[in-house]
Amino acid sequence: MIPENKLFEGLPAQLLSRRPDLKMAEFNVINLNSKTGLAKAAMYPSISLSPQIGVNSNKFSSWFDIPGSITKAIAANLAAPVFQKKELKTAYETALIEQEKAAINFKQSVMTAVAEVSDAMAKSKGSSERLQLLEQRTAILDKGINDALKLYKSGMATYLEVITARTINFRMIWKPSMLPLKN
Repeated sequence: MIPENKLFEGLPAQLLSRRPDLKMAEFNVINLNSKTGLAKAAMYPSISLSPQIGVNSNKFSSWFDIPGSITKAIAANLAAPVFQKKELKTAYETALIEQEKAAINFKQSVMTAVAEVSDAMAKSKGSSERLQLLEQRTAILDKGINDALKLYKSGMATYLEVITARTINFRMIWKPSMLPLKN
């Protein structure tokens, strides 16, 4: 049999890793982190190369005279965000703030989830202890009924004592305070 403290050692982390609210908050942080990187990259100049191939002929019949009718070109493009510097800086700062908000939201989600998992585990442990006590009580009451029956069969007690033992057993098992497991 596994000791109870060994059973719950790795369980909270597993429960937390499967929670959809934490997954959503985590992916939101990752998403906003990438948007911050894109906003930062937009502040730097960009270079692009674009190849072009075309046909240099006025007549359709000479379009396929290779290589004379084919023209080739490679163009380089350099775009610098000179006039948008303030706008790009504002977009970057906004992305940073959104990322920080998402990180704080993620931390709060984790703390809430840890509290909920801890509460659920404490309730589970309390419920299992309560169930164990109820089983012990039931075993003791069943033994009392058996003892009363043995005494009745041996002639040392009346059947009223057997009925009394069964009534006590019924009242103790179905006692309203023992039925619901309180939240």
